[in-house]
Amino acid sequence: MLFNSHIFILLFLPFFLFSFFSSSSQKIRSLIIVGFSFSFYLFWSLRDFALLLASIIFNYGVGWWINKSSNLFSRRASFIFSICANLLYLSYFKYGFSRDVNGTLLIMPLAISFYTFEQIIFQYEIFSKKVKKINFLDYLIFISFFPRLISGPIYYFSQYRDKFHIATKNLINYENLCLGLGVFTFGLFKKVIIADKLAIYVDSFYQNDSHYSSLDGWFCTLAYTFQIYFDFSGYSEMALGIGLMIGILLPINFNSPYQATSITDFWSRWHISLSKMIRDYIYIPLGGNQKSGLRKFVNLLVTMSI
Repeated sequence: MLFNSHIFILLFLPFFLFSFFSSSSQKIRSLIIVGFSFSFYLFWSLRDFALLLASIIFNYGVGWWINKSSNLFSRRASFIFSICANLLYLSYFKYGFSRDVNGTLLIMPLAISFYTFEQIIFQYEIFSKKVKKINFLDYLIFISFFPRLISGPIYYFSQYRDKFHIATKNLINYENLCLGLGVFTFGLFKKVIIADKLAIYVDSFYQNDSHYSSLDGWFCTLAYTFQIYFDFSGYSEMALGIGLMIGILLPINFNSPYQATSITDFWSRWHISLSKMIRDYIYIPLGGNQKSGLRKFVNLLVTMSI
């Protein structure tokens, strides 16, 4: 189920909003978010939902243990174990599980990169005591929140737990609802009217490139450039719009990257939340720009390789 599908626009989203705003109970609203998020996953596949649930239970359990343990060695060992387990989980399903026994190409589990990165950051926030109290329902909402599953953004538990609390407590805000609907519609236009229409030409070219001239190849390259631009931009805005409708402002994840004046500027505009995560949790801990000469270039090489 995609955000631009009829079943999502005409059934899933209206029913979600109606269910959410029909209740005034904070706990019931939280359960509604979790229920619809799980339903969104189940619509894709039972396998994807099972993998998500297993990852959530594992990471919450390890996080709970790290939070409760007073032994530094035990906390550090559990933290390292959780990071290694998450990276192995991601690597296996993203790179080592691409084909079944019959050689058939398998689809990568939905949003596996996003929720795995978020749970790695969660483990660090628990270990560093940036997060000192965790509730399982809060954690379920944080990881499974369906608007940001397909194209992100990546966000942090410490920054969004309270925002979910406020959103599930407040009454309906018609200004946010209208603003969110407008942002969603604008993103939908980018995706359906621009990206998907360009995809028809692009797909046709790449499937039968021998039937086209070199000039067609240049036009197709340009068309593909704008296809991926408007596809990601559109999905990012649709996710923002859905969040805004219920009062949650997700991180801005896309900021006109084709207007960038340098490679550095480009990276700060495209998939902003991923770039921020890499900067905060890899580049800066390695020394970042504080180091000079060869060490600075090594830091950059390691960061971009990861």
